[in-house]
Amino acid sequence: MPTEPTTVDHPAMPPMWLELADALLDGDHTPSIVAPDGTSFEVPSDGRRLRVGRAGDLVVAHPYASRDHAAVWNAEGALYVVDLGSRNGTTVVRDGEALGAERPVALRPGDTVVTIAGTVLLRVDAQA
Repeated sequence: MPTEPTTVDHPAMPPMWLELADALLDGDHTPSIVAPDGTSFEVPSDGRRLRVGRAGDLVVAHPYASRDHAAVWNAEGALYVVDLGSRNGTTVVRDGEALGAERPVALRPGDTVVTIAGTVLLRVDAQA
């Protein structure tokens, strides 16, 4: 006995997913970072360095974070971080390896930026 083809109705994609898909296809997706409190925000693509620390653009209220601990910026769609001479240093943790950020380090989705003492400064959004 032949079977009839089954039709499955799929719900329409939410508008936010369509906007994200359009941005990714257009190359307009700006990488984002996630603060220790879970707040996610985009890093402007104008090359301006955002300060990370106790008194930075991204505030990390922890005693192991210096007032101006590190800087993060977006250059042509790629995120970079560098230590700003902080007391406890800056390290990028990637796939279980630690990369010192005394010089600029290109960030990848899933990277975590920490102080030498292990205090999380920021994470790179895995969707970046």
